[in-house]
Amino acid sequence: MKTKNYKKVYYFNVLDELKNGETVYVIDKEDKTISKVNTMVAEDLITLLDYPHDDDRFEFYKIIETEIKQNV
Repeated sequence: MKTKNYKKVYYFNVLDELKNGETVYVIDKEDKTISKVNTMVAEDLITLLDYPHDDDRFEFYKIIETEIKQNV
């Protein structure tokens, strides 16, 4: 059985995660949308990363799937 864990990615680590092949998502709390950072146009990504993060409008995360062994 697999479980999904959602791990926060700090905005200053997003490019490193992308470079390492990870899929990163962003939640826009104001617009109430979720987007996949990997498929964004570079200009939009730069705008997101350059945004002043004082108000916690954007939250970045990645999904980690883990296998759980069940004892029968």
